Amino acid sequence: DVIALMDQLQLDRAHLLGHSMGGKVAMTLAHDYPQRVDKLVVADIAPVRYAHDYDDIILPILQMDVASLANRQQADRLLAASIADQRIRLFLLQNLAFVQGRAYWKLNWPVLQRCMPQITGFMDISDWQVPHPSLFIRGGLSDYVDEQGWQLIQQHFEQAERVTLPQAGHWLHADKPQAFVDEVLTFLGK
Repeated sequence: DVIALMDQLQLDRAHLLGHSMGGKVAMTLAHDYPQRVDKLVVADIAPVRYAHDYDDIILPILQMDVASLANRQQADRLLAASIADQRIRLFLLQNLAFVQGRAYWKLNWPVLQRCMPQITGFMDISDWQVPHPSLFIRGGLSDYVDEQGWQLIQQHFEQAERVTLPQAGHWLHADKPQAFVDEVLTFLGK
């Protein structure tokens, strides 16, 4: 899909930036289509399998009676009983839409739940060598990129750099937006 979009936009090459699952997409694209990538920025993810199932987020959404929702505020109140972090709720609620007063989810939550093993997994990269300048930014409060993940990154991404944003969690671009943007722009400007 990314290559198709680049073709539609007539972009021969581009810098890629991806967070979490988007980071997995960006890493895979840099490996599979190296001629289409200039620089790579990966936010808070490593090329490994994760044990997360996200049921603590997905189940409350699936249990919600979407047809009865009048607005996002009502949905936020309902989700607050199960998802304490308002930032996460607001992030999730970006995917709630209303057409002619009727609420619906833009995401197919049942499919996401069913496909979580594939979403949290990653392919074998033992034969990968990604030559691009690559910046891996991690949140200092996140456990997504540990030392083992970083060692794997260094083995397979030849020009990998690592930056840690202190006091940022997995959603580091939301926790520390200015620091995140500064790091990305500095890297792209090199």
